[in-house]
Amino acid sequence: MEGFGNKTSDLDVMIVSELALDGIDHVVRKDHMLINMIFGKARRIDLEYIHTGTISSPVAEIAALDIPVDFVAERIDERQELLIHRLLNAVPLFDTPAYRALLAAAQACDFRRYMVKRCMHKIDGAALDLEGMVDRGDPAEVLLRLFDIIDHSVDAIRFAHGFTNPLGKWRIRSLRSMPPSPEAENALGIYLRYRVFGLGLDAPDMDEVLTLVRQVLYWSDCALRRVYA
Repeated sequence: MEGFGNKTSDLDVMIVSELALDGIDHVVRKDHMLINMIFGKARRIDLEYIHTGTISSPVAEIAALDIPVDFVAERIDERQELLIHRLLNAVPLFDTPAYRALLAAAQACDFRRYMVKRCMHKIDGAALDLEGMVDRGDPAEVLLRLFDIIDHSVDAIRFAHGFTNPLGKWRIRSLRSMPPSPEAENALGIYLRYRVFGLGLDAPDMDEVLTLVRQVLYWSDCALRRVYA
């Protein structure tokens, strides 16, 4: 429970069980879960039925990593990251031994550090792409990939401060929820300027784009050195 939901947001109730999910009444099958829906007066409640292994497997995958050394960017996907994040931030309706064991495993796997490192690896790949795109000379293409670097850099900062929700829609709210600091203010300012309010460039030329590239890469490098220190 992060407090990020809006008054019309649905309420997710996760039912995690060792039992097979066959035969459970549901209206939607979403990848790893079966979902039933209850429509209340103010908001929808999603009952999400999940097998324990769906969460314990990615937790074990992260726990087995040597995070400073291993390449982590493609080990688990975003839906699995979201499940771990929800487990770490959940309010349990039933405090069972099975829940406590699953939570303890998730707390021990260094999820926050994993999330920061996977951002760093994604930035590294994007920076390599960026070099080739600059050589090719298409400003729009360069900007598009540069935006990915901004996104991953902002994510690394908020993950390092404990806001491990991988969904991009919560970037701004995460940054605004961080304790006041020059780092948080700088990250929020850059994200709002370049990703939300726009650049104000109808047809940017390459010199303008390269100036932006240098500014963003310098900021990203400095920010990552601090959060991963």
